[in-house]
Amino acid sequence: MIRISQTKSSIKYNEHKQIIERIEGSKVSKYAYENGSLKSETNSNGGLINYQYDTVGRVTSIINENGYESHYEYDQIGNKISETDELGNQLLFSYDSNGNILTEADANQNVTSYMYNGNGKMIKEVNPKENSTSYSYDAEDRLVEIKDDMGILKTNLYDPAGRLLSEVDGENQKTSYTYDEIDNVVLIENPGGGQIEYSYYPNGKLKTELNASGELITYFYDANWHTQKTIDSLGNQTVYEYSLDGKLISVTDPLGNTTQSVYDIYGNLTEKKDPNDNITKFKYDNNNNKISEIDALGHETKYVYDNVNKLIAITNAKNVTTAYSYDKKGNLIEITDGLGNSIKNKYDSNGNLIKAIDPMDNVISENSYDSTNLAVTVKDALGNTLTNQYDSRDNLTEFIKPLGNKTNLSYSNTNELTMATDSFGSTSSYQYNLDGKPIQVTGPKGKLTSYTYDAAERLLTETTPSNGTIQYEYNSSDLIASVTNARGQSRSYQYDAADRIKTYTDTEGTTSIEYDNNGNVVKISDESGTITREFDSLNRVTKYVDAKGNSIKYAYDSLGNLVTLIYPNGHSVHYEYNELNLLVKVTDWNNRVTSYTYDNNGNLIGTIRPDGSQLTEVYNGAGFVTEVIDKSAQGQVINHYLYEYDANGQIIKETSKVNNLTYNYRYDELGRVVERKDNNSDADLNDIYTYKYDQASNIVGSNFMTNQKSMLYDDQNKLLNYNSQENYTYDKDGNLLSGWLENENITFSFDSRNRLIQSNDTNYSYDAENNRISSQSEQGSIQYVYSSIGDELSQLLIETDSEGNGTYYIYGNGLIGTETSTQDYHVYHYDYRGSTTAVTDERGAVIERYSYDPYGKVSNTSDTISTGFLFNAKDGVMTDDTGLYYMRSRYYSPDLMRFINADVFVGDIRHSPTLNRYAYANANPTMYVDPDGEYVTVLAGGAIGGLIGGSANLIDQVMTEGWDNVSWGEVAVNTATGAASGAIAGTGIGLVGAITANSALNMTNYTGTQYVNNESFEWDELATSGVIGGIAGGLGGAGALDKDTVRFFNTWYARSEVARVTNLPLVQAYSYVTMKSKATSIVVNNSLRATGANIFSIVSSNKLQDARNPSTEKSYLETSNNK
Repeated sequence: MIRISQTKSSIKYNEHKQIIERIEGSKVSKYAYENGSLKSETNSNGGLINYQYDTVGRVTSIINENGYESHYEYDQIGNKISETDELGNQLLFSYDSNGNILTEADANQNVTSYMYNGNGKMIKEVNPKENSTSYSYDAEDRLVEIKDDMGILKTNLYDPAGRLLSEVDGENQKTSYTYDEIDNVVLIENPGGGQIEYSYYPNGKLKTELNASGELITYFYDANWHTQKTIDSLGNQTVYEYSLDGKLISVTDPLGNTTQSVYDIYGNLTEKKDPNDNITKFKYDNNNNKISEIDALGHETKYVYDNVNKLIAITNAKNVTTAYSYDKKGNLIEITDGLGNSIKNKYDSNGNLIKAIDPMDNVISENSYDSTNLAVTVKDALGNTLTNQYDSRDNLTEFIKPLGNKTNLSYSNTNELTMATDSFGSTSSYQYNLDGKPIQVTGPKGKLTSYTYDAAERLLTETTPSNGTIQYEYNSSDLIASVTNARGQSRSYQYDAADRIKTYTDTEGTTSIEYDNNGNVVKISDESGTITREFDSLNRVTKYVDAKGNSIKYAYDSLGNLVTLIYPNGHSVHYEYNELNLLVKVTDWNNRVTSYTYDNNGNLIGTIRPDGSQLTEVYNGAGFVTEVIDKSAQGQVINHYLYEYDANGQIIKETSKVNNLTYNYRYDELGRVVERKDNNSDADLNDIYTYKYDQASNIVGSNFMTNQKSMLYDDQNKLLNYNSQENYTYDKDGNLLSGWLENENITFSFDSRNRLIQSNDTNYSYDAENNRISSQSEQGSIQYVYSSIGDELSQLLIETDSEGNGTYYIYGNGLIGTETSTQDYHVYHYDYRGSTTAVTDERGAVIERYSYDPYGKVSNTSDTISTGFLFNAKDGVMTDDTGLYYMRSRYYSPDLMRFINADVFVGDIRHSPTLNRYAYANANPTMYVDPDGEYVTVLAGGAIGGLIGGSANLIDQVMTEGWDNVSWGEVAVNTATGAASGAIAGTGIGLVGAITANSALNMTNYTGTQYVNNESFEWDELATSGVIGGIAGGLGGAGALDKDTVRFFNTWYARSEVARVTNLPLVQAYSYVTMKSKATSIVVNNSLRATGANIFSIVSSNKLQDARNPSTEKSYLETSNNK
């Protein structure tokens, strides 16, 4: 199978020795000339490009394959002075007498100007905002300083040979370089003192890399100097094999698992075989565009392109087509899904997205930009406007929500976010070490978390909310060897040759992990038992056996949607989907049917349940629910809610028609709920809930009628005093050990993984993937069986009490209902937040109702039935007899209105409520939920969710689903509204605000290029591309999303990888721990060598020079012809 086909190529010339025909196999390209200049070229698909010239042979117009024309004008000496694109948008250029560009006016007439020294080196650039950047050079014209209006950005020092010896950034952080006699970089010393050493073969190819942690990587090459194998410090080898023309056709990991590739005669990847011998096949058109992809199970996805190779249609394995339309310039202007629904986009002359229109004709985003193309206003479908301001380096310095809530941001001289000031004037900050890694996070009340690192920039210690210290140690392969929590309990890790966790040992015992050849986790064993998984050819779980031997089976359709779920007792649930892969029907083992309908935006608008009840949901233009009507089969109203929102998208009025109640909400400047007034139409009810917060978003006082509460906290946001009760104690990891809850003193115990194992007389046990599998109390024991096949919240399928009575749970778009061993069937009905408000029997009769206070405590119920699913039950949150809500990663107390253990994630200073690691839902439980105890989720409809950008969407799919399972339709749809999403995120209130924008952009550029060129993916390069892109983007000014996200991610990653190993299923966690940065240093080093000594000279020497050349392809072709 390891092969690459050979092809015969031929070239025909005219009498002037110009290429007129190029033949490669069956592909023929033709070229025609007039007066010695290229007149037209016809590609293998018949696409025709025409060129027109002036009297001196300069290109004046290009007509592309779609017949769209661009124009070019020149001055008397041949400088291009204007370029008019296919839509008529014009760029203008002016030059000095030496041919250097003096001014450049974009299509919106924003002018950037340039100045040069006598040698033609650019010495100053002034952007349309009059912000300037200056460049200084030494006597040898080497760039020695970059400075802008805010200060020095970079200084460089060179040796007599012109090699870069050191670079110092705006914070005086110095990086030094040492070279061998042939100018290879042999040593890089980072500002913090860490060193990376390199050695080379005589031809300059990298031989060894010794990083700052002491890990040595050795590189070996074949006769053609392709990387043949790499050997790490432990002797683990990765072997590579290539075709005769240098294509990578085989990669064998240190365990002997081999991935193989086959290419056609044109170098396109046609087959890929994974280590389990699953084969994916690809086909291409004459322009090398991928037109077919057939997965290992024979499912085919087809692609269609226009004359300029733009993707215009994708037909999936179910023969559903998504279509894409573009304007003359190539901007994506319309996406039409398989049901005929279209998203439309409009752009300004610079290509900025100015309007996005959803399938229901709502203008979901209307954006304006400043003269440097940064989003300054973003208006939603309801006319609510977000406003951004930036500094001269394009860092976001202020964002203002529609109601005027303002946050100000400050940055270091290296554009790292250092301080955020909220609407109340409270400040939060980051501090960094010399290597740019965060060493301290300070919240509104003072220091929250601090970090230390070794010379290799690896995280060594981290303080906890109880002022304890978490310690990290690493092995010779730069992997985490042990983690010691703040209580002194250690967990040690052992890895296989592929750097995957093989075993880990902690206070709870030893856990072992086994993998298949594709790296899927097939077995995890610990003291609780053994979990096994079986996978199909597409690496999807087909069988899951839990630690107690309960077997669950799964089946999927050709698009990867779950179609059958089989319970351990043989009960089966079947799922059906529409053309957009939205769930439309659920049928359980008793033929009980739940059906769903959606509007053109993908919002759920109708639900018919097995009891005959019908739910109708209505949305506003921004995608928020405005009305919910839930009726029984007989027409009786079960629930009827009306919702009104303020300009910030917060619920200000909630009306329950059934209860004849109106809830009016009020919020403070940080979006924290401060009041709920409950009124009825008879005016005989006037209940008021009020909440007061300190600057760190701790609730210091609450009041409901005569029930007043007061709370005191320490500087780490731990509760110390509750209504004068002072017996609140914590361990060093920040877990609550004792305190007053539900009118009694309760003690808690946590294991070394921070899992709650005891609450007074109730004991809990967990499996190796941290699912809670049992609870024991004086009332008896309960056993739990979950479905756990992905990253989503594990779903409870079966609950069995000590007498063997079982309750079975059925899911669709959330929890549908339950069936007991006696076949009593109950259906769940929810409010907007997914909390259970009513339970009906199989006939649709209401047998129980519930209501809640703002923070989720049940305020009214008749206790007719017992259920473990109340607050946020739709998302799977479980209610314990202790009154705690089990949210998988943590436990939430509605009585205390906070979590009883600290979040593993620190938070973001740009939104100070997130820094409180005990606070629930950013102190706004009316608009947010946190079902997994880790990530707050916005309660919004499909229209809002549709604003996530294509770049982030693509990366998310690739990283979570694998490249073969990427939904390109989804990527394209998300790309259409990506600019709007980025603008919204830039305000600081968007969910994607924490995404490393530059990394995402660079990674997307890489993936897009590889995809268009049909090249096989090098994931090390992709990861490196992301890292370098993020750093480079941050250095140059990252706009709305800044460099701090890049650097702060490093610490978050180190912390979260351990947190995930500690608190999440290892089926996902192992990959976090084994991620490494080898590729980054290699590529960076190669980049240094490739650019030679003066790596910054590109700033002046290459900038804008391509503006003179309207057709790179044409110039390349003519050069080839001349040769």
